[in-house]
Amino acid sequence: MEDEKSKLILLTKCPSADVLKLLHSIVDGICDRRSQHYTDYKDLWSLEEWWDLTKSCKTIFLRCVKNNWTKDEIAKQVDNLSADRQRFFHECLTSRWDEIHEKLLRDTFATGCAQLTDFDWQLKLVLGSDKVANVQDPLASVLLNVVENGKEEQIVLEMTKDELKTFINSLENANKTMKQLET
Repeated sequence: MEDEKSKLILLTKCPSADVLKLLHSIVDGICDRRSQHYTDYKDLWSLEEWWDLTKSCKTIFLRCVKNNWTKDEIAKQVDNLSADRQRFFHECLTSRWDEIHEKLLRDTFATGCAQLTDFDWQLKLVLGSDKVANVQDPLASVLLNVVENGKEEQIVLEMTKDELKTFINSLENANKTMKQLET
């Protein structure tokens, strides 16, 4: 985190009149639009400095939106910049907040496009096996109906009591994460 913050100081090389345009261009890159190219700024930064600056700006923009930081928390991220550049950074971030948030949501949803459409479960009691005559272990059998890319698929999971608890905890954590993303 400090690494990105320290690389933001490279913004001081950019003329004040161009900083806001540059920052909006970096956000355009985050949102899969045309962003500025190094060739537009090759007189100001080396290629490595350009990469460092754009990467640090992107990282801070994304982190601010992802963590829903307050104005004070955001200010801490750019406190090594001059007052006018801090203002430009905050102005760009607040005006493009919703677009960055939408991009984060799209990226999150793109990682898993399978949707659970239905489920069923059964409880079984294993009375014995070929190795042990008397087992009496409960097993949960869960049938998940999933649709991915228009194709329906059934997934059958057979779990012990401990595995079922772990599975339920994973689903609860996923649900909490989805609720946090919705807000």
